[in-house]
Amino acid sequence: MYLSTFEASELKKQLAEKFDTALHMHDACGAQYFSLDRAAGKEAEEFIVNFIKSIGGRVTFTKDGKAFTVK
Repeated sequence: MYLSTFEASELKKQLAEKFDTALHMHDACGAQYFSLDRAAGKEAEEFIVNFIKSIGGRVTFTKDGKAFTVK
């Protein structure tokens, strides 16, 4: 799954408002991943998972919780 600019912008806005964390979108060679300024934490991770699930995707976080991909 590939997040649109609108979907990524909405997720970025909500993470900033609710969890005071910045989301960064990375896009290269047809692959897309997202990073955070700091580890998301359980509540923010659950929020991200539910947001992505609501648009038909699923999330895989890195071990450090600072980045994720969407499928």
